[in-house]
Amino acid sequence: MRRYKAFTLLELLVVIAVIALLMAILMPALSRARKQARTVTCRALLKQWGPIWYMYCNDNNGCFSNGTITGIGWNRGEWVIVLRDLYETKSNILLCPTAGQRLPTGQEWGGPFNSYVMGAGGTRNLQEEASYGQNNWLFNPPAGVKDIQGRPSEWHWRTMNVRGAGQIPVFADTMWRGGGPYTQGARGDPPQFDGQWLGADREMMHFCFNRHDGFTNFLFLDWSVRAVGLKELWTLRWHKTFDTYGPWTKAGGIPTPSFSTLCRLPCHAAMTAGKLRCSRRGNRCLATAKESQTRIVGRACRPLRWEAGRFSVAEGSANHAFSANAHATEDREKKEQGALK
Repeated sequence: MRRYKAFTLLELLVVIAVIALLMAILMPALSRARKQARTVTCRALLKQWGPIWYMYCNDNNGCFSNGTITGIGWNRGEWVIVLRDLYETKSNILLCPTAGQRLPTGQEWGGPFNSYVMGAGGTRNLQEEASYGQNNWLFNPPAGVKDIQGRPSEWHWRTMNVRGAGQIPVFADTMWRGGGPYTQGARGDPPQFDGQWLGADREMMHFCFNRHDGFTNFLFLDWSVRAVGLKELWTLRWHKTFDTYGPWTKAGGIPTPSFSTLCRLPCHAAMTAGKLRCSRRGNRCLATAKESQTRIVGRACRPLRWEAGRFSVAEGSANHAFSANAHATEDREKKEQGALK
């Protein structure tokens, strides 16, 4: 009788363990490769939008749309109507590959990895889903119009023929139809956590979220496409009078920490496991999006509270307060009360 050789149970377990180990090594790399592929595809889609915007402006004496289409009530998304004849033959050009589906809760707005929906009305009333949006400071308001949705007409770029076009955003990853960011204030401040939605008039929040590993992709007025870091958003020339050295920039007094997977809050605060946490080493923020991954170097994370526009953190019997916009005040308080321990 012939005897057949076979694996022993121990050998089989060793093979399974080796396969599991290889998968554990390869899966993160494959996941990163997929993310990078989506990011590259997103930039390629934005690159296709360049000729579309150029052709529209070229057919309109170099000017953008006027931002006052009547009867729709959602002027931030006017671009989807005026450009429709130029883009509608291209499938899925409205959607970033990383944000191709609506929020499961069904809201109109989108998120870091979700698309939004256009409003009802307008030509053909298609209510497209999209995850890109316009810089609404590009409009060419008609004579006699003082502002569009509260944005002064004289601040708009109006035409594509301007200097410094490489720093003027045209089209980008967004979680809403478009936005006209200000330097600071409700229309210019960053979100308190990634993907926060506080209304259509929170203009900078529509662009400030983490879609591509700390970056979002932008098309600029020189028709170039590149990734923009979240902190860099306040250094772009959104409108004619935008202060690129404003309070949310390094020149304006805020240190420039490397952004985590979460949009960085003022004073180095971050949302971790549903709680505001602070982790500092000098002027560098070391917090990450997950509490289990928070790096603590020589200092302990402390819970923060948001009260009356300020973050507060308890230190023993005393509270150390952080102002949302006045970092100079924080530094002065540190000197007076002592650094965090």
